[in-house]
Amino acid sequence: MKTLLMRSLLAALVLPSSVSVVAADEEGMVEEVIVSATRRDVPIMDIPQSIQAISSETLELPSFNNMNQVFNLVPGATGFVAKSPQTEGIQMRGSGITQSSASDGSSPVGYYVDDIPYMDISTPIPPPIGTFDLASVEVIRGPQGTSYGQDSAGGSIIMRTSPVDLENFGYKARLGETSVRDVEGFGYQAGGVVNVPIVKDTFGVRMSYQREKDTGFGSVDTRPDIENPLEYTRDSLRIKALFNVAENLSLEASHSSWDTTYGFLPGTQVQDTSSGDMVLYPVSTGMLLELFPDGNVENEYEISWTTFKAEWALDFADVTYSVGHVDTPKKETNSEFIFDLGYGPLFSGVVFNQPAESTTQELRVVSNSVGSFRWLGGVSFMEADSDARGWTQTPAFFVSEQVADPIESESMALFGEIEYDLNEQWSVMGGLRYHDEERTNYSEYALGFAGEPTFGPFSMPSPDTSEDSEFSHVSYRVGVTWTPTEDGMVYLTRSTANRAPIILPQSSRIALENANVVPPGDPDASELVNTELGTKWMTLDDRLQLELVYVHSEWNDLPVWAQLNIPPTPVSIAIGGTEAEVEIWELALYMQLSETLSMSYAGAYTDSEITGIPDDASVTGYPAALQVGGELFNYSPVTHNIGLNYDRELDNGWGIFAALNYTTRDAPDGVNIFDLSATEYVPADSDYTNASVNVGARNGPWTFTLSVNNATNHDGMYLPGSQDAVGGVVSLIQQPRSMTLQVTYDQM
Repeated sequence: MKTLLMRSLLAALVLPSSVSVVAADEEGMVEEVIVSATRRDVPIMDIPQSIQAISSETLELPSFNNMNQVFNLVPGATGFVAKSPQTEGIQMRGSGITQSSASDGSSPVGYYVDDIPYMDISTPIPPPIGTFDLASVEVIRGPQGTSYGQDSAGGSIIMRTSPVDLENFGYKARLGETSVRDVEGFGYQAGGVVNVPIVKDTFGVRMSYQREKDTGFGSVDTRPDIENPLEYTRDSLRIKALFNVAENLSLEASHSSWDTTYGFLPGTQVQDTSSGDMVLYPVSTGMLLELFPDGNVENEYEISWTTFKAEWALDFADVTYSVGHVDTPKKETNSEFIFDLGYGPLFSGVVFNQPAESTTQELRVVSNSVGSFRWLGGVSFMEADSDARGWTQTPAFFVSEQVADPIESESMALFGEIEYDLNEQWSVMGGLRYHDEERTNYSEYALGFAGEPTFGPFSMPSPDTSEDSEFSHVSYRVGVTWTPTEDGMVYLTRSTANRAPIILPQSSRIALENANVVPPGDPDASELVNTELGTKWMTLDDRLQLELVYVHSEWNDLPVWAQLNIPPTPVSIAIGGTEAEVEIWELALYMQLSETLSMSYAGAYTDSEITGIPDDASVTGYPAALQVGGELFNYSPVTHNIGLNYDRELDNGWGIFAALNYTTRDAPDGVNIFDLSATEYVPADSDYTNASVNVGARNGPWTFTLSVNNATNHDGMYLPGSQDAVGGVVSLIQQPRSMTLQVTYDQM
């Protein structure tokens, strides 16, 4: 398999490749790309890390209006493109093997907007930011805890919004209309940007607003009157102000808000997708029908993001202080949960809201002097609380529940790195991180029976409980870089990352203590030890940019759902004790064939091996499919991204362009947590594939683009059935082929 992969990666050198993320200069060579992912402005080919930069030109294309579509460009990524608010995000380098739902729910990938961490304690998802008015996206693969406030095992996604221009007044408008195959009506995207330099070179404001309507797709069984059940609308607003107090001191503040209204939440109430159509179950529980008598379910997400950043340039270092505040007053889950105990589909109605607030602060100092010694250091703080609460109703058991799971959390981290050039060819680096976190999990619970009020109060309340936990760890990063020529480098790094401990419900904790049972594994955390060997080269007269990376990862105490034999009733909880090794090969290249034509490729091969599983006698329900010598699950073994980019200026003042893109990911395996005795994985039924085509023309401020997304109309079930369905019968599919006509008028 590895030989086949390496042949395919080498073959990619002569294949057309992905949408251009770098441009050509006037001589037809690859233009130098500067990124700030390392906290300094450095050419991407001079950084001994796996970093990918996606430009504003790519983000302007209709095929990449959504961040989940942008993730198609990342080698080795496993993403979810059903536009679900609960499954948004990206998994990199096999980070999906960590069952987020089996630990504290923290994301293995860090998300940043304008270098400020975005953290939502209620659910580990990225900000609902679209690509409208984004300047770039930088993707860093691998652990980043020694240079960033967030500790991330899989990597970090840095989204940079367009800066305030303190010299020029400008504005931009964009309008697009989308038609989806076999879906009634049209979707649209309408937005505008205004930049106002109120005091030239000193103070200015940039404002952007966009409204999106997506028609969704699918149908509701026996309810032909419900059209477009997965339709959603989103209003996005961003205001950004910049104040240059002095030549070496600037202050920046921003406020963003996203208000999204969904019908049925994507991924819920899925009845059947085997025919290529998304068929949903109609609402049947009395609780949901009381709220939505016509069966048209609605869900609303309200999220705001407020930031402040001060940057002070000293003679020896740049000092940055930032604050970010995420406020989520409404994040609704009004749906039905479908499960099967061997008697056919059963339904539980869920009416839930997950309001939360998170505040991060970071003070960072980065050396700016020219010389062989460079360093950075910082301290970050996070305070967060969530007040998740709601109701469930299971008519089959004549039972209703009122549940609340409030959380309060505080964390602090110290981090720093040093780099030293031994000579012109060799350099070394080292970094450390200390992380300390305290968390209190509350539990409020009441049980009701048939005949009691739908939304309580219920007759059987349980005592409110709370549980305190503390978690601290030290991680590191060390590396050596060899630069034999100006055109190439070889680097070797070793780093660690830790995930927060497994959080058990109070009821499970009490049951374990009463039975005198200690769950297997380290209760403090799971750990990743990551070794990366990479090389970067510019060759063929600077027309070919190449990166090849080999990664070896060791996972200790992965959290896995299991069942412990605790009389009188077995308890299903997350336990440690699972060990594994992961090997990853990544190849990324960009080739400028001429001044107008370019091609690129991004691919990865991921292979895992389980090296240890719990052997504790109390574990009676460990997933039987996981065996020593076998593989893990929840990752795509092979991913490819290939495409072609063409851009030409005509003599009559017009310019024409075209971008073709094709992504494929091998079907991942899953584990059916409803049947832990199953000895076989539950694989996805289909590989994930996505093809997009963008063609357009521009003249002066006008740009016209016609886009076709999912051009091959791929309708295969690309996720394991265990992710969201009964018994692995169904899974998610993509939105059918869509066409978008977009017009942009840009006077920025």
